[in-house]
Amino acid sequence: MTQEIDKAAQAQMAEATGLLRELMEAPDLNKALQENLPRIDDAFLAVLNLNIEAAQKAKRTDVLTRLVLINDAINRLMQESAPPELKLIDELLQMQPESAAQDALKNRPGVVTPELVDTMNYVGDSLRQGGQTDMADRLERLRGVAVGELMKANWQSS
Repeated sequence: MTQEIDKAAQAQMAEATGLLRELMEAPDLNKALQENLPRIDDAFLAVLNLNIEAAQKAKRTDVLTRLVLINDAINRLMQESAPPELKLIDELLQMQPESAAQDALKNRPGVVTPELVDTMNYVGDSLRQGGQTDMADRLERLRGVAVGELMKANWQSS
């Protein structure tokens, strides 16, 4: 059983490495990414990050530049295809100061939905598991504001 898992993991890493090689050599990166978007998974992102670190250590700026370009393009594509709730959460987390994000939630009737609150909870848990406790705490406070706005909207519609 362990050997089967090892073989599957090796196959997944080999697939990710092959895809990265294709993207490194692609004359039209955006087209190549669009065509291969379903193949971009956690294994691929891990291989990409390992290669970025290796290129930095080896001081291979030519390779590093292309890898960072691939990484940025993937992030942009993921953001564009993200559900509206994730886009809003990202926007709120980038707002400074935090009171501006709270005001944005309060002043946008209709954007605070049960789906947004559920997504905030999920993202907060993910951030916390990833060790980003400050960001998770901030999102938790924003979720509290969102719950309050949702309750207020429900109360007013009754």
